[in-house]
Amino acid sequence: MRITELLDINSIDLNPQVSNKEEAINHLVDLLDQSGKLNDKEIYKESVLNREAQSTTGIGDGVAIPHGQSEGVKTAGLSAMVVKEGLDFKSLDGQPTYLFFMIGAPKDSGGAHLQALAQLSTLLMEEDFRNALINASSKEEFLQLIDAKENKKEEVKEEIKTETKEKIVICMLKRGKSTLEEIAADTQMPIEQVERIKKEQQL
Repeated sequence: MRITELLDINSIDLNPQVSNKEEAINHLVDLLDQSGKLNDKEIYKESVLNREAQSTTGIGDGVAIPHGQSEGVKTAGLSAMVVKEGLDFKSLDGQPTYLFFMIGAPKDSGGAHLQALAQLSTLLMEEDFRNALINASSKEEFLQLIDAKENKKEEVKEEIKTETKEKIVICMLKRGKSTLEEIAADTQMPIEQVERIKKEQQL
């Protein structure tokens, strides 16, 4: 599932009035509740605080991703906020935190919150992208930036997938034991594409 499918525009705040870690968590929980993702705000908040007590979710590079999985969550979702002046979230690198995402997942959703955590962590690895989110001028722009980043990531995945398929086709052509139709069926590639590869490789 895409991040933009989990993050409602009503769950974003680009100008929150928070000054410490406790206030930041409370506000992120409120934002998640505003989009109708929670059925019990206090039960969910308890799961977030319990997770935070194990180790900080301030992962460094100005980012924090507090999360919780509990029966207080109705539907998996995200909330997000930007604190432009930075905030002490007891991050792993000891630096201020500017960009906050909170993940909420129902108790019976398996590893849904871990998947969202992995997706977010991957997207936020690039400093330029983090800075663009921090400097977004509107909630709409904030969501558009994430959407564009996810689209780009999917395009790269598709390119790698296509490149891998082409290598398999070349190997099968070199072996010479399969017809073009069989190769097309095995690789789920249009036969015209298989023929093009055969011609290009002079096989």
